[in-house]
Amino acid sequence: MFWYDSWFDGDVSNDRFSRLFNLSINENVSVKDVVSSGLEDGGQSWRRIMFAWDEELVEECKALLANFPLQDLEEDV
Repeated sequence: MFWYDSWFDGDVSNDRFSRLFNLSINENVSVKDVVSSGLEDGGQSWRRIMFAWDEELVEECKALLANFPLQDLEEDV
């Protein structure tokens, strides 16, 4: 689960990106959905239009996710 598991240097996503988590409509989104569809549209929907500083957080999060190679049929670790 993207928001509830530790993906960023031991930090849980909802702690590291708490502003984005609070804006999130789908709090149970998977990492696969976020990585494959992005933090917009299919991967994640938001409660309101983002402010510039929210968009900066999205870009920061996307940059961190770019370092995660996902493998089909492999257990998340």
